[in-house]
Amino acid sequence: MAIQELTAQQVYRPCDPAAFDFETTAELEPLSEIVGQPRAVEALEFGVGIASRGYNVFAFGLPGSGKTTLITRFLEQRSAEEPVPDDFCYVTDFENPRRPRILRLPAGQGRELRDEMKSLVNHLRQDIPRAFESEEFQEQRKRVVREIEKQQEALFQELQEQAKSRAFALVRTPVGLILVPALHGEPLTDRQYEALDEQTKAKLARLREELSGEIERGMRRIRELEKEARARVRDLERQIAMLAVGHHIDELQAKYSDLPEVVEYLEGVREDVVENVDAFRGRESAPEGLPPALRTLADEQQFVRYAVNVIIDNAETEGAPVVVENNPTYGNLVGRIEHRALFGALVTDLTMIEPGALHRANGGYLVLNALDVLTNPYAWQVLKRSLKAGEIRTESLGEQLSLVSTVSLEPQPIPLDVKVVMIGSPLLYYLLHAYDEDFPKLFKVQADFGPYMDRTPEAERQYALFVRTLSEEEGLPAFDRTAVARLVEHSSRVVGDQEKLSTRFGPIADLVREAAYFASQNGHDVVTGDDVRQAIEAGIFRR
Repeated sequence: MAIQELTAQQVYRPCDPAAFDFETTAELEPLSEIVGQPRAVEALEFGVGIASRGYNVFAFGLPGSGKTTLITRFLEQRSAEEPVPDDFCYVTDFENPRRPRILRLPAGQGRELRDEMKSLVNHLRQDIPRAFESEEFQEQRKRVVREIEKQQEALFQELQEQAKSRAFALVRTPVGLILVPALHGEPLTDRQYEALDEQTKAKLARLREELSGEIERGMRRIRELEKEARARVRDLERQIAMLAVGHHIDELQAKYSDLPEVVEYLEGVREDVVENVDAFRGRESAPEGLPPALRTLADEQQFVRYAVNVIIDNAETEGAPVVVENNPTYGNLVGRIEHRALFGALVTDLTMIEPGALHRANGGYLVLNALDVLTNPYAWQVLKRSLKAGEIRTESLGEQLSLVSTVSLEPQPIPLDVKVVMIGSPLLYYLLHAYDEDFPKLFKVQADFGPYMDRTPEAERQYALFVRTLSEEEGLPAFDRTAVARLVEHSSRVVGDQEKLSTRFGPIADLVREAAYFASQNGHDVVTGDDVRQAIEAGIFRR
């Protein structure tokens, strides 16, 4: 075959500015769809549309094709029409405080419950001491104590008479009651006792032995009365505490009556407050000698058990969340449990459980860079574990690897409902597909972003829409029709095909920015074809 010489007109396909139906891109509407990627768009729509587990998406293509931007924009448009997911809160499990439990509430109500529980504690710290300082409580308490003391005194007098009838006296000592030989009701001294003859001593020893059983039974009864007194006072305190806390809890239970888990939790709060009422009365305070700041911190720590940690807060979310995590470390994915120093020890509580990207994206979409996930230690493992189990388990990496022995929490796992879109290169996709047996099960959808698209009038117009969108987002001047035509011609030259246009919008966006710069240098209000040509030539010169 003979080699044919091509003319300049044959290797260069011009774009006629007159073919456009606008003067400048300012007249156009912003772009609302992904340009030139029908296969990738179909894959994305399928992946995010199917509800079955494992249909997460791996998007790959050449660098600079704008995958992250395009995918994020696509997900945001779709998520705007979806319902806002629920809130999740961590609260104390009063039966097992080391394992905080979760509460699931409609969006926005988690924040309300948190504020209402904080208000509840503040009210109880005022109402409970006031209730115990009331004259009614003090009188009832005194009545119970007097009644028990009267019974104890009567029993003691009875024991005293029994001892007196047998020549003994009951003497109160710091260790309890003891029997002492007596003469005419007066206890004998040691010298008087030693002066007695042996026959009298033997008789007194026999009588002491006979009395000891009766005295022991009487003493047991006195101790039982003391226990009864404490129990009755405690019951009275419980009644007062129940009255002080009751109407507050009842109001909250009425508000959340359609959420059985919250009602159950509030009932647990009621019982726990009654059991730990001394903390609200100020009887359980920090050790003496501490600085005021530490004393305040220690006192406040007693009430953390009633705090609500809104780990997933969707109060201000519109539609389903779309989260792009640029630093997908282990902790940034599944959250972390913080610690702080208190009295020389590291301590933690449920308010120090911090959310990760999986928490924030729960009920929506999470966009990750595959290389970043794979190069961060244990990030890929914890992502796979979470997707396979369908739950987010927050635990310290050091504790998981047995590197530290600090006492920590074991939060209840949170149910996970998320679509993950990982973005990477074709090489990463095929390596993972070949060497990681979990990958094909978890990322069943591939979205292939091609490097070019057919050069049609519609595609050329989409370039103009792309310029309009970028100008609006970054505050760049509008392009006239000659500038858009020069961009189209340059795009065909980049891919080396007159019938194709590049879909690597990263370099095209850079050219748009550089042309806008030269337009400002040239004093133009809109970017012209000459400004685009100057930007192209300047780029070639710099290289």
